[in-house]
Amino acid sequence: QRPSAANYTLDGFPNNDVNLNLYILQPSLDAIKEMKVQSGIYPAEFGREAGQVNVSTISGSNRYHGSLFEFLRNNKVDAVTYQFTPIAPANPPFKWNQYGFPLRGPLSIPKVFDAKNKLFFMANFEGFRQRSLTNTPYTVATPAMRAGDLSPGLAVAKGAGLLYYPFGRTQNADGTITAVPVPGNIIPPSQIHPDSTIMLDYEPLPNQPFTGTNLLNDYLATPATPVDKDQFTSRMDFNENAKSTWFARFSWTGETTITPLELHQGQTLQSHGNQYQLANTRTFSPTKVNEARFGISTFHNLSLTLMGYSPDEPWAVDVVKQLKLPGIF
Repeated sequence: QRPSAANYTLDGFPNNDVNLNLYILQPSLDAIKEMKVQSGIYPAEFGREAGQVNVSTISGSNRYHGSLFEFLRNNKVDAVTYQFTPIAPANPPFKWNQYGFPLRGPLSIPKVFDAKNKLFFMANFEGFRQRSLTNTPYTVATPAMRAGDLSPGLAVAKGAGLLYYPFGRTQNADGTITAVPVPGNIIPPSQIHPDSTIMLDYEPLPNQPFTGTNLLNDYLATPATPVDKDQFTSRMDFNENAKSTWFARFSWTGETTITPLELHQGQTLQSHGNQYQLANTRTFSPTKVNEARFGISTFHNLSLTLMGYSPDEPWAVDVVKQLKLPGIF
């Protein structure tokens, strides 16, 4: 099934965002105590979706435990990219950097408070950085087409793809329309409006060879696709007495992904989520146990399509002003 067709819980608290029904928080492995995937028949406390993905964070301990980790991968040992165009692309740079730390232990204060078997904490941070280039073929206009010569590849001799002047079209009595064709599909420079040529600034020139009338995939784009993601989870456990235990958790996550397309174009995705939780488990008798959980989730998601974007100078071009679009601000 699709990831959006599952129900996610974190420490028994709903972990689905309201936008795409995906998970809000994906804790680092060092912050997870256990996980369970349920399908088919499961208790009524779950429901909503066909599958249940239940995750529990790890608590503190009576002894301090901590570590640092770093995971690095790059293109030095990757295979060469598959060749989709006449000119083979170079092996694009790829860097995957994942790092962080877990820390657990008692919340003791020397000579003031001994938290052994009483009060514990857990803190975990994980950062993720990915830098890569993707090879994507496009079809763009040739220099001759940019100058008004649309004869290549349009099969003018076969009577297909003919251009007609927009003015002087007449409708005959039988309903047919008569129009004057543009000779040879070549638009005279005097009839090309200057404002229309501004759009050519947002389309690159071909960088791949082509032969005959085959004008497909004559441009190979290698845009950089950076991904920055950070997350933090902290938890505190308190053993009130033999019959009552408490825990509180705070987690946040943030991600920014930029996907440039052709020249001065791109897409960006920004998301940020916070989660607060408080829970108590209390035993009233050998046959009665009450578990209460309270929580709040906040989730922000922003997706934008960019024009006037460049990796070095975001929003370097005022597209609206350059295109002279009226009524847009």
